[in-house]
Amino acid sequence: TVPRFNAWSPKLLIHYIIDNHHNYVREALTRIPFFINKVAARHAETHPENAEVAGLFAELSREMTDHMASEENEVFPLITSYLKQKDEASRTRLEQLVDDMESEHSGAGALMARIRELTNGFTPPPGACNTYQVAYAELEAFERDLHQHVHLENNILFPKALKA
Repeated sequence: TVPRFNAWSPKLLIHYIIDNHHNYVREALTRIPFFINKVAARHAETHPENAEVAGLFAELSREMTDHMASEENEVFPLITSYLKQKDEASRTRLEQLVDDMESEHSGAGALMARIRELTNGFTPPPGACNTYQVAYAELEAFERDLHQHVHLENNILFPKALKA
């Protein structure tokens, strides 16, 4: 069954996001570059687009690492404290941070959209080697996780926190 995230408390959502999405992203950011860099190097002459994919994913990796650190060190603790105290200064700061996070989410989505475009919807060319297939499958799984991660924050967690 699919979890009913709308019914979850902000505290539970925060734990779920960290335990499921942030931990997945950290692990994927160490695994995916191995495959995509290998594909980019091995198939540089026939598929030069993979060099751009590798560069875009490296950029996304840096951005996601900083983004998750901001969430875990500032945004999520502020949500937790704001829900307890509900002071105006915390609300104002939270609104600013949510705007920043949503902007960063849009940026990450744009990078993944470009990667999707360059990889023809994560479709390896006919006869692609196993590494090529794994690289594209990993990128597609990363995009799926990113979409759910962003949905949980933008459409459920942040509105719940600001509505309180």
